[in-house]
Amino acid sequence: MALAMWVAQPSRSCVLIEEPRRHLYLDRQLDREHLQRDGLKIRAAARRYASGLSAQSVDREIAKCEETLARHLAAAHDVPVEEVFGAIAVKP
Repeated sequence: MALAMWVAQPSRSCVLIEEPRRHLYLDRQLDREHLQRDGLKIRAAARRYASGLSAQSVDREIAKCEETLARHLAAAHDVPVEEVFGAIAVKP
């Protein structure tokens, strides 16, 4: 019971599960799809991170978390950070 309650709690850390470093070639459909999935993961992680904060700071904290994660992911995949920001903005 306690484990289920712990799992249901939102994350208070702005982190994603570490991915292996791999260059993405954005001219390939498979790699563009990979980046879009990563963008959705960033969006979800930032919203979970900010979910317990006061209403005044939620948008600011989401933006800060998304930027931190996007920069980390851009470095891990050797792509411009603007491409990652574009993937975050894509709605499913």
